[in-house]
Amino acid sequence: MTPNVSARQNKRETPTAASPQPKTVTTSVEGETPQTEAIEMMRKLRDFVKENSEYVGPKFAEEARKIHYEEAETRSIYGEASGDELTDLHDEGIGFYPLPVLPEDHK
Repeated sequence: MTPNVSARQNKRETPTAASPQPKTVTTSVEGETPQTEAIEMMRKLRDFVKENSEYVGPKFAEEARKIHYEEAETRSIYGEASGDELTDLHDEGIGFYPLPVLPEDHK
């Protein structure tokens, strides 16, 4: 084994408490933070899904299975499902994507 001997050129400067690193926040549109922009993109995604899919409510898992096993016409759907139902769908190889939860959903 070779011992770890640091040469002068291999030394790294480590930040100390006396020299804090500055924090920077980048903005893409004047006044918008990346977080605000991301939330707006998620709103647009969710709106697109709602406008272009059929709402099946709490029967999401049942309808997803019917579509997957070709017992119902192929179409885009959205709705609600429990954690256990989602786990079962995943285990069966049935693909789905959860819609993003947005700040206004917590009111």
